Amino acid sequence: MGNKILFEDDFISQKNNKPVAGKGWKNIVQEGSKPWEAYTATGANASLGRSVRMRPAGSGDVRSISWLITPQMNFNTNTGEILSFKTSTSFANGSFMEVLISTDWDGTEESLLSAEWQILSAA
Repeated sequence: MGNKILFEDDFISQKNNKPVAGKGWKNIVQEGSKPWEAYTATGANASLGRSVRMRPAGSGDVRSISWLITPQMNFNTNTGEILSFKTSTSFANGSFMEVLISTDWDGTEESLLSAEWQILSAA
């Protein structure tokens, strides 16, 4: 386990309540109308700073599936890679999040669902 960081983002450059964009992110809405957006919580339950959220509340969508995908990374030149992130499911209403990886997705929205995706299990 080394200290080489392949990718990181603190979302500080993102604008609150606007779709996450730039820095290589792909923000794709599969079902519904809500993309992942930048967010900063306030009040007694404030987050640890800027983060991202997928918030379909008030959209009228029957179902919401949105993807927030990092830029492509080459794991063949490294060993012992670790994925680290924080998550919260406040007001999730039965929603869930999965972290997936693909080795054959070409990066286009059109091929998103035809690529092979594997769920990364929690350590």
